[in-house]
Amino acid sequence: MTSRNPKLTKDGVFVCIHDDTINSRARDNNGNKPEEEMRVSDMTYEELLKWDFGLWKHPAYKNTKIPTLQEFFEICHDYNMKPFFSIHPNFTDEDIAAIKGHNPNGELVGDKLTTVATDFLGYGYIGINADNVKVGEDKGSEESKALRRAIATLMSVYRESVVYAYYGDRAAIIQYPISNTSWAAPKPADEGYNLAYSKDAEGNVVVTADMSQEEKIAAAKGAAKSLFIAAGYTFDETSGKFTAAPEGGAMEWEVIIPANGIGDHPAYGILTETKNALQEMGMDLIINDPADSNELWDALDAGTAEMWAAAWGATPDPDMYQIYHSSNVHGLEGSSNSNHYGIQSDELDALIMAGRTSTDQAFRKATYKEALELIMAWGVELPTYQRQEATLFSTERVNVATIAGDLTPFYSWLAEIHTLEMN
Repeated sequence: MTSRNPKLTKDGVFVCIHDDTINSRARDNNGNKPEEEMRVSDMTYEELLKWDFGLWKHPAYKNTKIPTLQEFFEICHDYNMKPFFSIHPNFTDEDIAAIKGHNPNGELVGDKLTTVATDFLGYGYIGINADNVKVGEDKGSEESKALRRAIATLMSVYRESVVYAYYGDRAAIIQYPISNTSWAAPKPADEGYNLAYSKDAEGNVVVTADMSQEEKIAAAKGAAKSLFIAAGYTFDETSGKFTAAPEGGAMEWEVIIPANGIGDHPAYGILTETKNALQEMGMDLIINDPADSNELWDALDAGTAEMWAAAWGATPDPDMYQIYHSSNVHGLEGSSNSNHYGIQSDELDALIMAGRTSTDQAFRKATYKEALELIMAWGVELPTYQRQEATLFSTERVNVATIAGDLTPFYSWLAEIHTLEMN
């Protein structure tokens, strides 16, 4: 068995490389890395052939060229290896078009390629740093929490239309900051289940699933208005705008989104619509879309980001300690610096520890639900989407009838690799 992550070049050639960029593996004739970020999707196959993909590992591999998908299939056939491909992290329209283009029937499953899609283990989100988005000096005050929830309420209402336009039916909207694939994820039938950030300042549910999109937007704007007022912002009824921030508050905020400098990200439309809504209210959201995504990761590491869009990976068993426990807030002595939200709550810490030390699953699920509600009460994370990923098999070389059935993020084709047969 051998595996590869295929990427599509600018001129439509599938090549085998793990990363979206060539920077970590490509070298010039002198052994130097590319000086600027170079994305596979922005390069032609001929341009890729100018780079050496073996020198990074050892001089003995000098002159190794990037393999195409077809070349990899041929190697697998010659050496009787079993190939599989994981399309990760995005299962995009371009990927689908390329796969369908290779199959004579124009479908995802055909004589050339067989595609098996499953939910991805992680999820997309928009984060808000409580240390940098607050009223006054107390990030845990009710006013600071109301401010962050107001912004998240506006963002939340645009998720459905934007994400479905980007991913189609390959993604679902999630309402709690936990992967829908987790056993601990709240379900719509659970008591107290609500849409994310669907309440006004009084705690009334004002946005519901049965509303039209226009009704949801109107209700969300009303809820956000009430939350901004609760945070201490001055609203002028005549102009219909907020005219002043409370002491220690701001009227505009920056969000960093790694969208390649061109808005290519499932959350970009959410941020654009939120910016428009805030401007209508007399405020603003500055959308920073750097060409180099390292700007975001550097800001998170430095603790300077106000808001950002990203995605979490997840583990089969949820453990909130690294991400949400107070001891891991950025800058604390002995901290792992993995709590980028700046959330510090004794109540949340106690729930996290109770959940991770019990073996009673029913107790743990109820405990984690309470913890998730607290995280959202702080307004530091908006879950956006749960997308699909795909594994791609060569129909010509793999007996697809022997691929494991009912695949999930926790039960992949590898679970039954001993039954997989080559044609």
